[in-house]
Amino acid sequence: ISEQATAYELVYQHDRREFCKRDPETMAKNAGLKLRNGQITVPYYHTVLAVNAENGEVTYEADPTKPVPVYPRMMTLHHLNGVKDGAQNSGILIPFRKIPMAAVFDSAYRSMALEPFAQGFSGHLKDFVRAGELLHTTPVNMGDHAVTFQCFPKIALTFVFWDGDDELPANATVLFDQNIADFIHPEDTVGLAIEGANLLLQAGNRPIAPTMDMVGLSKI
Repeated sequence: ISEQATAYELVYQHDRREFCKRDPETMAKNAGLKLRNGQITVPYYHTVLAVNAENGEVTYEADPTKPVPVYPRMMTLHHLNGVKDGAQNSGILIPFRKIPMAAVFDSAYRSMALEPFAQGFSGHLKDFVRAGELLHTTPVNMGDHAVTFQCFPKIALTFVFWDGDDELPANATVLFDQNIADFIHPEDTVGLAIEGANLLLQAGNRPIAPTMDMVGLSKI
């Protein structure tokens, strides 16, 4: 097991301990989730996870014996542990740089999410369109093509893509609800963008950049 994988597993175990200090019913309600039969059901991008309300263990709802990659496990507990009481979306979309306290993470966001996404679909607009359809995203009239990808019931990311030409390279941005920091820590918005871009690239059969080839990302 790599050092990165070990570090992520340690973070996940810490997240489980923090989860156990909180009221699962309140966390579920604030996140727009359901607590039934001792577990919180969590739709996450293209799949459905389940969180054990007693110990914070994250599994697949359909097959609890199948290992869940560590990244979605971490993101799920970060969301539940971090969502604020009464958190509500504003309906106003903003770029990453306008998320409160996110500026310090801009370099990671660009190198690990935005640039791999733009470069991966450069010259392959149709593949991006097809990827969005395969993942049941919602098309949005922005850029050359854009989709809104539902990460959690109350967190959606909008991926906007402009294809390149002879003069300009491909470009992209990810838009977040203005109140995203009420649902998850600003640092974790980078992780959510990485996961969304990673899944879209996989669905579009496009290469994953080395900077995105991280331990524990979701697989299709």
